[in-house]
Amino acid sequence: MKKVMFGLLSVLGLSLALAQTSVTQGEGPALNIQSLNPIYQETFEGEPQGMMQSSILLGQDGSWTAGLNKGSYSFENQTDASSVYYIYLGGLGGNAASVDVTVQASQFSGAGLLYRFDASKGHYFALIITGPNNYAFYKRANDGLSLLMEGTSGAILPGTNRLSIVDEAGEMKLYANETFLATVSDNEVLGDRAGVLVAGTGRFQFDNLTVYNYAQTQSPMPIQENPLAPKSNKPSTESGDKQEVSGWNTQAPQQAMVLSYELVRTANKESTTLKLEFTVTPQVGGLWEVKKTYENGESTTFYTNAEGQLFENGQATDKSMFKEVASLWNFGKAFFKPDFFSLEESEDAWFYSYNTEDIQIRTLFDKATGILLEDQYCNTSFCETTRLLAAKPLGNPLASTF
Repeated sequence: MKKVMFGLLSVLGLSLALAQTSVTQGEGPALNIQSLNPIYQETFEGEPQGMMQSSILLGQDGSWTAGLNKGSYSFENQTDASSVYYIYLGGLGGNAASVDVTVQASQFSGAGLLYRFDASKGHYFALIITGPNNYAFYKRANDGLSLLMEGTSGAILPGTNRLSIVDEAGEMKLYANETFLATVSDNEVLGDRAGVLVAGTGRFQFDNLTVYNYAQTQSPMPIQENPLAPKSNKPSTESGDKQEVSGWNTQAPQQAMVLSYELVRTANKESTTLKLEFTVTPQVGGLWEVKKTYENGESTTFYTNAEGQLFENGQATDKSMFKEVASLWNFGKAFFKPDFFSLEESEDAWFYSYNTEDIQIRTLFDKATGILLEDQYCNTSFCETTRLLAAKPLGNPLASTF
């Protein structure tokens, strides 16, 4: 939610300033993406006014022109080789960040990840791509802008590359496409903001700016055909096997997820099968962005709180996400009213049901994550069944696509 900052970079006058900085380049372990828990992601899709926490630049400012192009954010500067432009997010917490960046630049130009930005002082670090296989790491502090490090890596490929910075034990670990670049130790710049930065002349493009909570010992989410499947297909509904219900529980995904479902509709003894993909991304302010994508590529985006209440332009509405899409996670007491649904639980699943002569509803959620495993709605002439095919962290290369 912070405004754009603008400044000048005296490229030829850069100095290598290591007085308060320790830099170690060389080989190191690859970044374990399963240890990154996204708490915010900007995909540059949806309504522009809400992007980058409403601080996005669209149009022209000085020598820079910025715009949106098919889900990416682009910058262009063809006139001022000494110009630097950056946009940063509000304080989100977290101790890691990444961004996908594409660079078409001239000499002394580049673009990449703004990190540890201090809004009160204008101090920051920046990991940028400066050309084919080339990267650089800058620091802006009391002495101005300094080049801390530059290098070449075979991990940086033509086209789009992902830059990541992870704070670990007081040090910043730098990565390109999950490949280790360097370790930097510096306690002079300790801001809490991340963003994007462009410098010099050229064309630059960004996507998937993400802020994470990083934990080296964090248990990764298993990646398999159905990582959320319970040990049994359904909890037992026989009276002798029922467990005491421990209470209603509101849950929602705590990291950006891609949920793939199969939807089977049966009417008049004929069935049709569709595949749906939901991208669920936690937002600031306790909201979730839910993008529903069909096999033909068409998509619809909703914003909801943990209880399934829809929001429009940041304001709560009287609509429920359940009216628009399947109930993707256990909305808990706020949605599943005990006087309407029957609730049972097994060791690893919640099972909701509703039965009348005309309507039957069966809904199964994973207890640990709250995410929908299976949902079935049937009336006297129609039946619709939704089953989870895969659930994977956003950005994982194994994530399913249509």
